[in-house]
Amino acid sequence: MKTKSQYILNIVSLVLTLFFPYKIFSQNFSLISDKTFGTIGSEKEPLILKYNNNIIVAGTSGYIGINGDKTDIGCASSDVWMLMLDQNMNIIWNKTIGGLDQDEIHGLVVDLNNSIVFSGETRSDSSCEISTLTRGFSDFWHCMLDSNGNKILDSRYGSSSLETGGKLIRSSNGDYLIFGGSNGGISGDKTTLGMVIKIFG
Repeated sequence: MKTKSQYILNIVSLVLTLFFPYKIFSQNFSLISDKTFGTIGSEKEPLILKYNNNIIVAGTSGYIGINGDKTDIGCASSDVWMLMLDQNMNIIWNKTIGGLDQDEIHGLVVDLNNSIVFSGETRSDSSCEISTLTRGFSDFWHCMLDSNGNKILDSRYGSSSLETGGKLIRSSNGDYLIFGGSNGGISGDKTTLGMVIKIFG
């Protein structure tokens, strides 16, 4: 007589056979290269993007000053930190972008005109690289940089309360879709209840 565990094991085996009929082959992976970038503070949530023959790495740095690989002074202790690397992962330039409060990056794309575009969320008011006033506690933030990391423009979207995330997708016609969570009512840029989605060109 089969035990309960044998019965469950038979059911699991049947499901795997029915829904996963193909063999899974193991592959051997080998490390090509690795490199660490950072400060004595905390860096988090890095995004990586190929940019022509170079590489962009962008995340949030918790260190305001110059230290380690960071040679650009920030505006606060939580700013977006972006590095342009060559194919050998040597730093070409690095930039710190943000305002006087907490700023984070959640999306990174290359524009049709070869500009670097990122999105995220900001709790900063108008200060440093952030050019517009806050809508509420935290807003979506969208920023465009040139190939040297200099800011071209930025914009923010939000309600009178909290927006989080601010991920970014670029469409084939060059427009952007920025989306994330919101607990605000209809206020500021928000015209409907629920999750916020903004399309802009």
